[in-house]
Amino acid sequence: MIRSAAAATEEVIQLNDHGERLTAIMLTERDAVLDGLLAVEEFEAENGPIPASEARKAHDVLTREGVITD
Repeated sequence: MIRSAAAATEEVIQLNDHGERLTAIMLTERDAVLDGLLAVEEFEAENGPIPASEARKAHDVLTREGVITD
């Protein structure tokens, strides 16, 4: 269990379950991003580069969903 004192309120926050869940989510998101990058790499190897207009659309969606930031 991780204990943390909130600076402003001096409350003790227990992060055992939350921290474990956050770690699992972060690993899952990382794996999803890596899977996506691999899929793009395989697609481009077979079909050539993704057209710039499609890459922009993908970038816009990923930015809107908070997956990437500019």
